[in-house]
Amino acid sequence: MRRVAATTCVMAVALMATMLVAQTKPSFAGDWMLIGPDGQGVPETTLAIAQTATTMTLESGGCGGQPRSGRVAYQLDGSASQKRVIGRAGGAAVNQTSKATWAGNTIVVTTITGVGEQRQTVSMNGSNLVIETSVAGRSGGPATSGKSTYTRYECGFGG
Repeated sequence: MRRVAATTCVMAVALMATMLVAQTKPSFAGDWMLIGPDGQGVPETTLAIAQTATTMTLESGGCGGQPRSGRVAYQLDGSASQKRVIGRAGGAAVNQTSKATWAGNTIVVTTITGVGEQRQTVSMNGSNLVIETSVAGRSGGPATSGKSTYTRYECGFGG
């Protein structure tokens, strides 16, 4: 009877440990370089991500003396995050509201824009960062979508 109880206890601990490991969310933190259509990195198109358990901040540029630009920060609990965006063709800046949440191991960012809803997903495919974007069509037209794949790099070493 003791042997059965001990075996059951060991199995329960192993199952709980497996469940805890499965619940760990990925970190997208690091410096990333866009992979071009030719499969090579595009040093001019870089992205830096900082991530904590509750926030994710993305900044473009910054390698090789370039200034960082396009800083966007999201709360990962689904609460609203505000960002100021320059209007089309240099028009007046407007505020946009985004909400970011986890869907499994993917972060889903939904942003309300002047034309409608924009949805981005941030995920990993092996060691690559993948950002997929879907934007509502203008004047009721079809939505457009795109996919960008990034590889991790170290600025100054291949970046």
